[in-house]
Amino acid sequence: GMSSGNKLYAFFEQSFLQASKQGIQGMRVLGDMAWTLKKGIGVEELNAFESRYNQGLGHRFPVISLCQYDARLFSGTAILSALKCHNDTFHYPLNHFLGA
Repeated sequence: GMSSGNKLYAFFEQSFLQASKQGIQGMRVLGDMAWTLKKGIGVEELNAFESRYNQGLGHRFPVISLCQYDARLFSGTAILSALKCHNDTFHYPLNHFLGA
């Protein structure tokens, strides 16, 4: 893992740009977010990264991304906050999953 959300965003942006220039037509990213705890990245910074990635890179490049949050390591509030960063999950509004 990187030492900050900004560095991670820049890494993905460069990687996606390079892949696109090479003609790659689809990419997949799978991330275990537990590394952020070891690096001392707080929930606010993580959510800022998630939102920026989702709204920026996630819509700009042909990429499918899945971030995994271990419920034994992250609080329910932290996981819910991460979900709220992705209001288009599975093409359903978040309220669909929350029963609201």
